Amino acid sequence: MAITSFDGFVGLAAEGAGHGDVLDGEGRAGQSTGDEFGRLVRLVRENERLLAELDRVRGQCRRAWAYLGEPGCNAALAMAQLERARLRRSAVLAHLRANRVEARALLGRPPAGVDQIELN
Repeated sequence: MAITSFDGFVGLAAEGAGHGDVLDGEGRAGQSTGDEFGRLVRLVRENERLLAELDRVRGQCRRAWAYLGEPGCNAALAMAQLERARLRRSAVLAHLRANRVEARALLGRPPAGVDQIELN
């Protein structure tokens, strides 16, 4: 997917801007148990989409690096593409981390790493 305008970029950035659910005071969505299963299913599907997006971004990076190796390439264009891909990769990874935290909360588990923290 090529972003041809600022509006396209804003739309792409906004597509994953939130989960649309109101969280209660404990950071969990205030929903019934049946809805929690549905949310887990949604998270799995969303993660599959995000992992496919990561693969797509990796391909963009490979193509940009290959282009940089060609004689007479436009290095600024390739570097701009690499920067866009890096930013998209960071956004996808952040979304995957947020989904992991949400899934752990739905399963009643503490966030990863909490049980490994030692306080002096």
